[in-house]
Amino acid sequence: MNWILEEPIIIQGITEPGVANYAAKMKAYGTNIVAGVATGKQETTLEDIPLFNLVEDITEQLGRVETSLIFVPPELVLDAAREAIAAGLHYLIIVTAGVPSLDMIRLLQETPEDILILGSGSRGIIVPEKACLGTLQPEYFIPGSVALISCSEFLTYEVAWELNNQGLGQSIVFDVGNDPILSSNLPQWLTFLDQDSETEAIVLIQQVKDIEKFAVDLIETKVNKPIVTYIAGLQTPQERILQNATTIVASYLSASIPAQNTNKKIISSLKKAGIQVAETPAQIPAMITCKSK
Repeated sequence: MNWILEEPIIIQGITEPGVANYAAKMKAYGTNIVAGVATGKQETTLEDIPLFNLVEDITEQLGRVETSLIFVPPELVLDAAREAIAAGLHYLIIVTAGVPSLDMIRLLQETPEDILILGSGSRGIIVPEKACLGTLQPEYFIPGSVALISCSEFLTYEVAWELNNQGLGQSIVFDVGNDPILSSNLPQWLTFLDQDSETEAIVLIQQVKDIEKFAVDLIETKVNKPIVTYIAGLQTPQERILQNATTIVASYLSASIPAQNTNKKIISSLKKAGIQVAETPAQIPAMITCKSK
């Protein structure tokens, strides 16, 4: 994934609260941050990063830029993404969470096929000891050959810790985000990782609320490398749909409605497809068949 490591990267919304600290950490980690976008700026630099009013100004003065980290407020994300795409950027990481669903739908409808977007609500990407894009804390990760795809920042740290304790480092870590509408899908990342020479095994960290579509995408995407999944929330009791007392009385019910538990069937389908399912993060290292480089 050379575009992460070598290509120039900009930050849209660099003057938003707290973003300058992330920018400084990313740059200190070795990430090639070349400029920030701050409309109506007063200063010319921030954390030794040049500031510009527009993405177009950056490309005109600094040349080709491939990637933008978007930190602007939720209601401005659509315009920021459109601006970056119009200026010729091909990779967008939308760190901002809570982007209006209609804005994300419009962005997906307008985005050309050669543009890759991560998020919204993504914590970013890390290649340990090489590059950090976003808000993930790099101290939790060590170099290795296990790729992580996650929708939960803190579960990512927990899984990485379990892997690290067994000498299994990470080749790359993606946080895809946890907003209702995400721009890139699981098959895209699985296809990339299946072709990535630095990755020997893949760990997927998912939440139970999205398990059905997650399972369909996972089974239908043909990947040759070992895959382990950890789905948070599988231990939640599902024998009944819990209703509040008012709903029960209003519906003339004497108790909560029995629920159909489909999770067991879905997990069984995953296992039949050759995908290992861990019940806890601690089980993941033993399920990985590769050796860390």
